[in-house]
Amino acid sequence: MFDATYGTDTGGISPVWDLDTDSANARYGERYQAIPADELDAALSFLHKDWSAFTFVDLGCGKGRALIAASQHGFARVIGVEFAKSLVDIAIKNSKIAGVRVEVRNEDAAQFEFPEGDIIVFMFNPFRETVMRQVMCNLARHQGKLYLLYYRPEQSAVIDERTDFLAKIGQIPTAPGFCVWQGVAGACEGCLERC
Repeated sequence: MFDATYGTDTGGISPVWDLDTDSANARYGERYQAIPADELDAALSFLHKDWSAFTFVDLGCGKGRALIAASQHGFARVIGVEFAKSLVDIAIKNSKIAGVRVEVRNEDAAQFEFPEGDIIVFMFNPFRETVMRQVMCNLARHQGKLYLLYYRPEQSAVIDERTDFLAKIGQIPTAPGFCVWQGVAGACEGCLERC
């Protein structure tokens, strides 16, 4: 339905071994599969925020469906991070077809430096524990308002360990596949020492 509406190609499943990446973390990656856009819409709407000052960051953005869906919510910036070059190219093409302005970066999520200011980080179970731990260390350095929106959160235990800078809000009733955490201002005393 999404692709029929926008004329894009965001569907399908791409196993990690089919992706073109030279990242040493490829062995910790998960397959690409697009989120149902209506579930992401429901999750963002449930949080009842004015997103105009926020940057939406999709770690493991794949073909860009979440980027296109998020762009409908008035974010100041929309950034996708993807380590497979072929998926980056498709995401850029899809965003142009959909007529939305997004940034798509061909980077390893473990190396990504989060932008300054208020952000919401979205993930659809893109990687395993080793990469998640590094992402959490990088995220602990962030200054500004922070929400973490995780669909099918298989690595939620790793996030829950980081209660020094993230507080779990819980599942979203209108989008039960999601779990959400909120950044705790000034609560990161000593959390970088564990990284």
